Amino acid sequence: MLKRKPVYAQKVKVFALSLCQIISSMSMWQRLWKSGNNSSDANKSDEEKVDVDVLEDEQPYNPFTELLPLHIHTDIVRLLVLVDDRRCVSVGDDCLAVLWDIQLCCKLYVLSGHTRPITCVLLLDTKDNSNDWLLTGSSDKQIRVWDLDQGKCVQIIEEHNTSVRCLMSLQDHDIFISGGEGLHLWSGDGKLLSSYDRSSEEADISLMLFTKNERLVTASSKELRVYSVINETEKNETKEFQGKITLTKKLPPHREAIRELVMVSGYSKINVGDNPTCHFVRSPRTFLATCSEDGSIRLWGHVPTGNLTLGERADMAHSIIERFMGVSTEEKMMYPGYSYVFEPNLLGECLAHSGAVENIIECGGDTMLSCGVDGLVIAWKNAELQTLKRNQLVQEKVLNPSGIV
Repeated sequence: MLKRKPVYAQKVKVFALSLCQIISSMSMWQRLWKSGNNSSDANKSDEEKVDVDVLEDEQPYNPFTELLPLHIHTDIVRLLVLVDDRRCVSVGDDCLAVLWDIQLCCKLYVLSGHTRPITCVLLLDTKDNSNDWLLTGSSDKQIRVWDLDQGKCVQIIEEHNTSVRCLMSLQDHDIFISGGEGLHLWSGDGKLLSSYDRSSEEADISLMLFTKNERLVTASSKELRVYSVINETEKNETKEFQGKITLTKKLPPHREAIRELVMVSGYSKINVGDNPTCHFVRSPRTFLATCSEDGSIRLWGHVPTGNLTLGERADMAHSIIERFMGVSTEEKMMYPGYSYVFEPNLLGECLAHSGAVENIIECGGDTMLSCGVDGLVIAWKNAELQTLKRNQLVQEKVLNPSGIV
């Protein structure tokens, strides 16, 4: 446990529940259901308990005070991808992709097969939505297609021929693009449709963003390029998509390596330099969660007041940024001539990783996941909501000990 002196005077208790292979906020629930009416199991409850880690700082505005480390990976975990409201995937340098149950915080499948670190993932939406396909790209020059319902590899694509650095699906088409030393356009069934040779470029493509104006923006080190995917389907007798990748524009280079491409209101926003990864989290208030190489995850937002602010109006239809700031556009316009400058407050700090935090994602309103160079995936749970759920389950178990509905 990483111990730090925070910038505020607050105190938190973090629950490290469970033992053995099930480390989850639902572990108590699972033990209750398995125990049934066996009183001997109840006598073992004290033996199953482990010492909890307690941070010495109080954080009244931080809901994520219950943490559950998930131990499967053996090397750096670099990416987390949300599959649906119950499942997510983690990938790392140990050549593994792991499918997790978010609610139970347990492993569903370990997807193994790559021989080099996995560098990118993509959820591919099929037209009939009959299966959940996950694509993984790796330094072993392979793109693997996985059936997440069965945890099996259903296809191996080897025509990329170089390290696969990024994957991107094209809107309204059952096709995707892989990037690295070159650009390759693929059909949904893994057929190579087109390629663009970038052998004259020094750096591989590491980031891609498909904009609303049918343009593909790529980043390679400090360079930005804009490509077009020309639809040539009408020239063919078949109805299958046929496309061609062409270079449209070279943008001026940045001074530092480009770390992220984000779509903002139909345009591209580029974060440059060593800024920490950030993500909006709602639980139920809206926070801006940032993670960095110091191993910390920090939650930013407005300090709640006695009055009901926009951040607490869960039933109001406002944008994320308005809920984060705690003030709506209409409220700001009530004071013409007044320049509103929002300065977020540090509301919480989540400390458990022993090294740099690589990625964070929100998984519903009560869970946040993080991964890092320590090989851990950590589920941060809303302790108050988890306590309510466990109490409810205990009440149901007491009122109906037989388990018969």
